[in-house]
Amino acid sequence: MVPSSNGPAVDLSTRKWLDGLVIEGALLDAASRSLMERAITKCLRVTPCGLVHDVARGLGAPPDLALLAGSVSEVFYAVCSLTDDLQDGDAEPYLGPIPPALAWNMQSHLLCLLAVRANELASKLKETRRRDLVTKIYATGAAMLLGQRLELTRDSWTIETYEKVARLSAGEQFGLHLLLGALAADVEPEPLRRWGRAFGTLLQLVADVESQDSRLVRFPTEERGELCSRLTRELERASLGLEDRVREHAQWLIARCHRVTR
Repeated sequence: MVPSSNGPAVDLSTRKWLDGLVIEGALLDAASRSLMERAITKCLRVTPCGLVHDVARGLGAPPDLALLAGSVSEVFYAVCSLTDDLQDGDAEPYLGPIPPALAWNMQSHLLCLLAVRANELASKLKETRRRDLVTKIYATGAAMLLGQRLELTRDSWTIETYEKVARLSAGEQFGLHLLLGALAADVEPEPLRRWGRAFGTLLQLVADVESQDSRLVRFPTEERGELCSRLTRELERASLGLEDRVREHAQWLIARCHRVTR
């Protein structure tokens, strides 16, 4: 779970948007929306959409842009989580016993709607900030899918491969989330994107240690501890000069890492 204060407000914005699409009737119907809601609800405890909103507002973004950036983040996180669950066979507990074809249809549908929502955000940004936003979102998705493929095949699985997968999957994803917050606030995005990559990679490691994930626990404790220390230092460096809210999140995660890797 990523601490934030305005995740519920962002989630309400996303659901109102989906409701509007159902009323319009051209892009979404009630049955598909119901399945999408299950996928989004499953992520409520862990989505970083509230963090994106909080960072954007802390940097001076108008309320409407901060909410919209958070909503894009929420939809992106949900579609990535759903894709991962479908690949791993973990989606039935929240989607129900629906045919695989229907589950993949909904996943692809939500992926298309992500582009719609992202373009809504891009249209409200300054010209210098909106360039290639949708490309960045889908490039991040492509990097994540590459990481997931490495995880699924687990060829030559080493601690180095694990780190590569964590960087491609969680690191690139959180880099994008923080990029959205920076764009909404009209600030230089790369420092926050770099911080997001470091934060997401370390978060993946911590979550896997806490859950005793088989991808990680096979490695010696010393190797895991060394990786934690290195990723912690990377996050500390990336936090330098950033706003208090961002540094607080970094310290929260670093403390969590120290607790689980002792």
